[in-house]
Amino acid sequence: MGYSTRKLQRDMLVILLVWSHISFVYGLVFNRRAEACEPIQIPMCQGMPYNMTRMPNLLHHSTQENAKLSSEQFEKLIEQNCSDVLLFFLCAMYAPICTVNFQPEPIPPCRSVCERARMGCERIMNEHNVSWPEYLDCSSLPRYDRGVCVSPEAIVSSLPDRGQTTPEPIAETNGNNKSDRDTTNKTRKKGGCHCTKRPRLKKRLYKRGKFNFAIRARILGHDTANTINTVTRVSVIKVLKSTRVQIVENNGIELWTNSTCVCPKLLRRREYLIIGYDDPATQRLLFFDNCFASKWQKRWEKRISKWNKKRRTCRKKKRKNCRVNRNKNRVNSTGSNQSVRNRGRENRRNRKKNRINSTSTS
Repeated sequence: MGYSTRKLQRDMLVILLVWSHISFVYGLVFNRRAEACEPIQIPMCQGMPYNMTRMPNLLHHSTQENAKLSSEQFEKLIEQNCSDVLLFFLCAMYAPICTVNFQPEPIPPCRSVCERARMGCERIMNEHNVSWPEYLDCSSLPRYDRGVCVSPEAIVSSLPDRGQTTPEPIAETNGNNKSDRDTTNKTRKKGGCHCTKRPRLKKRLYKRGKFNFAIRARILGHDTANTINTVTRVSVIKVLKSTRVQIVENNGIELWTNSTCVCPKLLRRREYLIIGYDDPATQRLLFFDNCFASKWQKRWEKRISKWNKKRRTCRKKKRKNCRVNRNKNRVNSTGSNQSVRNRGRENRRNRKKNRINSTSTS
């Protein structure tokens, strides 16, 4: 009996020693992994407010060289300046920020950053028959109030201490703190929102813009979403041009702006003609700086219906036929003007002849 108890104690001691050794080795490996931060070598991400990254990244690239080759497809889209957070979002995915003291895993960008980048650039991608990539799905990223994520506003812009190579990221806050609200109000009071004067809406600008919707609406108010986007609540009075997003008359709808400043300005309790774009993927109406808003006048309804009819007839016909018809109209108009001029010249000649004949007879 004593021998069996001694054997059991010896076996337990061996197990404890083996377990402690395994945990020690695992701790060393884990610490090495946590300390495996490396300088950013991807050219487009070297201007980020952080300078250290970690591999594999959030897209499962094992090296920065692989991440660099994959990220080169977005260079032309970045040159379009379609969103002020596109570069930050892509770099947060391809070269995520590495912080040893914060958490060992790569920190993803917030979902609001992804939505903001997609809202500004997806329309340009669709024009080139390219859709938003599935591996950049915004729904897979954490929200600012439900997880740890990083955004451009969350990174400390001041220089860190000498011993710290990368600023610590902060998870986005939902704006419930009084200090957060005060700072945003101060920037607005100081004149942070400056809207450039837009040209008047004419037929040529309406066609070039390729807008998706046109409505007559009354402004109800503005709300800030995720401290980045602005949601304008409007009451739709009449739909002048329908869109892929359902718009019901005499009902409320939201206009999304990828900024805290809404330009052109929309004053509360006033009626406007509002023309903008849509996002069928998120079922949202978008109102950007290049959209149009003008105080409502009766003439707008006739003009826009007229412009829409001309666009529909031209779409039904072939483009070449539309151009040929335009050229024919120009030729006919110039021909008619030329005939009028010729008639005037002939009348002048006849008058001169009559004068000469009258003087000769006298």
